[in-house]
Order: sequence, then C-alpha cells, then structure tokens
Amino acid sequence: MGRWFGYRPKYEDLPRIWLTEELLSNFRFLCTVEDEIRDEISHYDFDITPKDFAMRIRTHPRMRITRALAMQAAQASMINFSGTYTETYNLERFDVDLLNRNIDVTRKLLADIGRMPEHHNNSLLYRNCDVTLVLSYIREYEFHKENRNCKPEVLTNYIQKALEKGHLKNWNIVVKTLQPQNARSEIPLLDGIKCYPVSRARLADGLDSNVAHFSDFREPRDLMVDVDTESWSKVKNAPVAMQMRIRRDFYQLSGQEVPGLLIIYPIDKDSVPRSANIQLKDLEAVQHIIGLLFAFPQIEDKALFQYMSIPLGVNDKEYEEDF
Repeated sequence: MGRWFGYRPKYEDLPRIWLTEELLSNFRFLCTVEDEIRDEISHYDFDITPKDFAMRIRTHPRMRITRALAMQAAQASMINFSGTYTETYNLERFDVDLLNRNIDVTRKLLADIGRMPEHHNNSLLYRNCDVTLVLSYIREYEFHKENRNCKPEVLTNYIQKALEKGHLKNWNIVVKTLQPQNARSEIPLLDGIKCYPVSRARLADGLDSNVAHFSDFREPRDLMVDVDTESWSKVKNAPVAMQMRIRRDFYQLSGQEVPGLLIIYPIDKDSVPRSANIQLKDLEAVQHIIGLLFAFPQIEDKALFQYMSIPLGVNDKEYEEDF
C-alpha cells in the first residue's frame, strides 16, 4: 500500500512508500530487469538490429511480463551470458563463519594459480588461468540465495556448455585493491603482496537484515580492466556493450581468443558512502566481504534459464485486436 501525504515545505526529499519485504524484493527484481534491458538495447549501437537480436526479458516465478494475449508469440529463450556480466548483488554481512570461509576459498584460489600477479590498471591481474580453477572456486564460494542470476548452478551450466564448444578455456582473474594511501584496512589474500579492500556502501533499502544489497560493484572501466593501459585510460563511462567490444577487439587483434573474466572485490567491512547519499548507508559488516563479478566474451553458446523473447517477423495481423 502506498499513502501519499504530499510535499511539505523543507521535506521534499523525504517522501516514503511503505512496503512489505516481498514487495520490496519484487521491486528490486524489476529494477534489475530494467538495467538488463538497457544493456540489451546498448547492443543495437553496433552491427545488429532488433530484427537480428530479439529483446530478452527475465521472467519471475510469480509475476507475468505482460498480459497473456501479448505473450502468444513469446519464446522461452536461454540465458545467454555472452557479451554480458553478472555480479553477486546480495551478500551476507553478519555470518562471520561464512565470510571467513569465502575469504579462505579466495586465498586458496589465488594460491592454486601458482604465480604472482601483475599490477595492472590499479588491480592485481592473473592472466591465462585454467577454467578448472574458476569452476572449483564457484563450487566452493558460498553464494547468497537472493542472487537470482549469479548462482553456482547457472554459472557452472553456462561455462560447461561453452567448454563443449571449445570456449572459455582460459580466464583472467582480477583482484581489485585500493592504493595504500587510500586504504583503511588490509585483507590477507596473497602471500607477499598487500591487498587493501575496496569501499562499497550498501543500499539503504529499509531492511536491516543480514543481507547487504548492492546496485553495482564495478567501477566505470572494470569490464575492460585487463586490456592495455592506453585503451583503458581513454575510456571513461562507456556503456557495457562498448566495453565488451573494446575488450574483444584487444584480444582478437593479438590473435587470442577472448578469455573469461572473474573480478574479485574484497569489500571493507567498515565501508561508508563516499558522499552524502540517502540511497546508501554504512555496510556495518562483521568481517570483510568477498564480492564477485563474472564477465563473459561474446560467443554463440547459450545455456537454458529464465528469459523470454519475442522475435520480430511474426504475423502482426493475428494480434491487431490486442492494440
């Protein structure tokens, strides 16, 4: 239920809508869908049109995309991480044992790589890591159940299907870290190298629960963090599709297949908003948190999941009565 009291003098910035936790969860889901649609649209800036690339919309178990008659031409699609990324938007912040386990499995992953990283574009970068390391890490890392899309079974299924076609054998693994002068604390992830957790405030969604909700971990250029520094430095706030294309071109011009990208975000447990922002609040976690981002190069393989699309070219006359 929403109750509108109107704008009062000096209170214009404080309208409130009171929601149940379920309604708030559904609203957050729809915001995610909107962001995904915007990313889908950004692909049309390049070599394809809506006729070539039907818009996909994530489905929800309890909400319909639109009325039934308008869905007659819809086709169940397959989740296609190709040319996109996914993150752990929801993270536990009070279960200290879980948080410590995720730190431990991250340490194990970096140790199993068996070599030191290179310092690259303000990050620690391991190039050409075998996919078995990533798959093992996905199995051992504890994902929160509220991550609707970034789930171990979904990620593993897609990567395995890509491997069947000879893709995603190699991965670049990145650890985001602050410069020492900007750091508030240290996290023991690497032997011999100091790692300073980044700051990420949680959303002020009104729920003081065990879960920290985030809108986005990534900084504007993170999706191309492993390209050459010159290209990385020139791009500021490019859309997702452009960053993916720059990254693809960088590897293809050097005769390499584009690797998968895993970015690990050690997040400071005492993170606070960088500026006054009523949409964000202090993280207030009991231990540093490990957040993850998986970015996938543009390939043709797909894995089944919850999307619907309506291809153009259907007989429009069948649906004239609906408009």
